[in-house]
This record gives sequence, structure tokens and C-alpha cells, in this order.
Amino acid sequence: MALDRITMGVLGEFSSEFKITDLPEDKRFEHLAAWITARRHYSDTSFDPAELVTGNGGDTGLDSIAIIANNNLMGLQEVVWVN
Repeated sequence: MALDRITMGVLGEFSSEFKITDLPEDKRFEHLAAWITARRHYSDTSFDPAELVTGNGGDTGLDSIAIIANNNLMGLQEVVWVN
């Protein structure tokens, strides 16, 4: 994944803050994208983006999911899946 210097800097700071520096760059970017997207609609900045990230590659391409209702964030642990 080729990132410009500014994005690399943001990703580096984000990775350090959330202690995900050991993950590959593409996975760290998924966490960053999930955090930025959820943060835009959710006012609390203390949530862990790892709770939103889904899949392990070779899947349907859905990288993260968040349900926000009345400024309450639900991650994968709280979502009830019905088959």
C-alpha cells in the first residue's frame, strides 16, 4: 500500500496511540478508516477502533461496522446477528 508522507504520519501517530504498531500497514489503515468514519458521527473519542473492524481478508470487503444510536456506539460484541 503506497501512502503519502502526511497519511503515513497520521497513521503512525494513530497506530502508536492505539498500540497497533505490530499490525501490517493495511490493517492499521483499516483501523484508522474505521475510527475516522465512526468519529465523524460519534462524539466520544475514547472508543477502540478494533471493536469495529471486521473480516480477515478474502471476505466480502466489509472492513468495519458501527451502529450509533442516540450517541451510543455499538461494536461487533453488541450486535445481534439473525440468520
